[in-house]
Amino acid sequence: MMDIKDEIINFIERKEETGALLITGKWGSGKSYYIKNLAAELNDAKKEYLCVISLFGIDSVENLTKAVKECYLEANSTIFTKTARKIGKIVGKTVNSGLKVAEAVTGGNVAVSAAQKGFSSVISLGLLDFISVKNYIGRGKSKRKFVLVFDDLERCKINTVDLLGAINEYCENRNIKTIILAAEDVILKNEENIKKVVWEEGTTKKEASIKEQIRSVSDYRDFKEKVIFQTIAFSMPYVDIIDAMIDKYSEGVSGYKDFLKCNSCSIKQVFIESKYNNLRTIKASITKFERVYALWTRLALSNDYLHYLLYSFIADCYETKPVSDDAEEGVEQVIERFVIKDKDGKKYTHYNEKASSLNSLCMWIEKGVFDENAIISEIQEKFTQNQFTDKFKVLHWSIFDLDAETTIKGLKDALNDAYNGFLDADEYVGLIDRIQYYKVYKLPFDDLDYYKLSDGIDKFIERVKTGVEEGKLRFHVASEIMARENEDTKSLLEKLEYIEYNHNYWKLRNNLLEALKDKSDFLYNLNIYGLEELDDELLDVFKKAYQEGDNRRKRELGHFILSLNYTMDMLPTGSTNSFAKFKKISAIGETIKNFEALIDWLKKQSEIETDIITKMILNQFSIDIQGKLTQLNQDLDNFK
Repeated sequence: MMDIKDEIINFIERKEETGALLITGKWGSGKSYYIKNLAAELNDAKKEYLCVISLFGIDSVENLTKAVKECYLEANSTIFTKTARKIGKIVGKTVNSGLKVAEAVTGGNVAVSAAQKGFSSVISLGLLDFISVKNYIGRGKSKRKFVLVFDDLERCKINTVDLLGAINEYCENRNIKTIILAAEDVILKNEENIKKVVWEEGTTKKEASIKEQIRSVSDYRDFKEKVIFQTIAFSMPYVDIIDAMIDKYSEGVSGYKDFLKCNSCSIKQVFIESKYNNLRTIKASITKFERVYALWTRLALSNDYLHYLLYSFIADCYETKPVSDDAEEGVEQVIERFVIKDKDGKKYTHYNEKASSLNSLCMWIEKGVFDENAIISEIQEKFTQNQFTDKFKVLHWSIFDLDAETTIKGLKDALNDAYNGFLDADEYVGLIDRIQYYKVYKLPFDDLDYYKLSDGIDKFIERVKTGVEEGKLRFHVASEIMARENEDTKSLLEKLEYIEYNHNYWKLRNNLLEALKDKSDFLYNLNIYGLEELDDELLDVFKKAYQEGDNRRKRELGHFILSLNYTMDMLPTGSTNSFAKFKKISAIGETIKNFEALIDWLKKQSEIETDIITKMILNQFSIDIQGKLTQLNQDLDNFK
């Protein structure tokens, strides 16, 4: 059985001209990377010349033709570089047409003449119209077969039928060997699922699904079968592609390529565990990570822990959704970006091992901003040798990487910080899970007080609510950890799960407080969709802003505070978290109490108000709040 390289070479060398070769495979599976490397290999062998053209963004047959001619010229120019230096003076002032210029340069062979004149000069002189693309380049001993490779078929904006017609012009009418790459079998199998093709005509955007285009041509199937001679599925062992990717990597920082080679097994493991079969993310990840490697090298840190960072970074690249600062996201999307593990357990075996998932790097992936100082600070905090205290090891390293003596010493210090609310969210999760393990394996420790630990988490919650811990909340209470709960840790894990699914509300609350204090006129631009509760502090700040605002501002504030969702369930479907349920009932009750207090305050304001229009606004706001209270009381009954 031939592999894909043999299939391609067999197709190229076949003398019978029978149509195009279609290679299909999943998006990101490595098709483009493979074909570009194969093209470089075959082109260097000087037996044939593969011209790889991406169809991405090409919106007309004219532009496609131009791209082919430019590639053809460049191929010829590569061969005739030396000759090109000797030619060009022939063109004189008497030459008055593009065709005569082309003929004058070499005496008739326009393609070769263009190459001899020089690729860039040909483009600038506008000779493309006179270039005839043939199934070979060069001449004499330098003559080679010219092969066209069209990549990204599914991203082309040309009408599909017109595109196939243009491709057929090359493979049938000009006998040029033509290969097409598509992210899926867009022509033969998945016509129902093709994304819409969008193109512009003047200032108007037009779109039509490929399925609709197909229906407009009665003999489409016969036409496509005429163009596509053979279809093969791209199937390459990921090991080979990743190894080749690393082997051909052009490092900008000395030693990085060797580092990648030494840790190729970790890279492959992340790829397998991701279950996405997307090699493009691997390529992007290792390219971006070189900047981290450069910082690590500059800090002169030991490479003993850098491979953990690489592993978690690639996992974060797979799982973290890039967002813009002004993106409007629902609660589910916000939570999803912080979840790095499967619902059924741990997805990545070594994720965050040795505390290797850095918040600063995750923010880089999400926002696209490389904050060098923040990254250096976090690296130094976690990976400077003197930071590897027994407490740090107990909280961040695998329990089976430590001996009993280190564990007992580190646990004592960790518990002391936990009691005072000084751990990070992820450290609390790790500590409690380790305690569960220690109990199973009967590790002796005398200082554990579950009541103090619960109080410590409460203290941590209060710190989170103030925004102090904003940069330390990327964590997840995995289902496998919940499954190991016992009668002592169940309530603790429920509190941590409550933090995980509610801290976004607390951030929104703090943003709203600042906006009200600063008298911001753009509350709706804050993307605040809901709050956990209308608490006492927020009510006081709201009343002050409302009282000081003019009538327009009063109407805006009243509408905004009533538009927020105060009852959204932030827990996973089917959750039995009793602590979160208690907090939700308490929060709704607090919101009802403060809306009732707001009505009383509005009535008092209305009694002393002399402006008739302002009085009408105050009274209408009270009526609107009554409607909100009716809904809140119904929601409270449902939650109970």
